[in-house]
Amino acid sequence: MRDDVALSDLTLDYIKVGILARLPTGIVPQHLSMSQQVDGLAEMLSVRLVAYFLGTKRDYHETVETVEVPADWWEHVKQRWCPVWLQHRWPVRVQTITVERHTHETFVCPHIDTVFAQDGMPHIEYLLKGVHDEG
Repeated sequence: MRDDVALSDLTLDYIKVGILARLPTGIVPQHLSMSQQVDGLAEMLSVRLVAYFLGTKRDYHETVETVEVPADWWEHVKQRWCPVWLQHRWPVRVQTITVERHTHETFVCPHIDTVFAQDGMPHIEYLLKGVHDEG
């Protein structure tokens, strides 16, 4: 499968990956290099760690589905806690809602820079196709 990989079709972007954690102010060492902000009201420290990986933005999917949910909180209580015979006597009223799901696929290879010089072709194939070829 490696014969059909065209390097000219591959576009690599910097994909920003980060984490935001709230830690008590006394446990973070002072010598760490990070973005930090003290929240005086909550007596907490907001710490932001950021890294960049090589990756490629791929497909965008949009799905729409309809789901039946209980009409209000009481109907939900009946559905969750009432016995079946009671639900037959007083059926749970439902409403139909429409749920839209938007999905962006991004393939990221965090270690491509360390193995690219050796045998980087499986990593490039993953970024192109989203699957790893074992053969």
